[in-house]
Amino acid sequence: MTHEPGKYRKIMEISGTELLGLSLSAPLAQYETVYSLPMESISMSKGTGVVTSVPSDSPDDYAMLRDL
Repeated sequence: MTHEPGKYRKIMEISGTELLGLSLSAPLAQYETVYSLPMESISMSKGTGVVTSVPSDSPDDYAMLRDL
């Protein structure tokens, strides 16, 4: 959804640790606010490193939430 497909204008640079604990708006979520939490079991070498967490359906997600 950019003027030129695949072309993005960088507006700021932040590290992932600066996002931890922030309340965020997720347009397609059923909740008005979601929170960014750390998750050690994802690979930072592929993709963005941003994932959803569903502790009710995933034992790994539940373990990471419990360990916070």
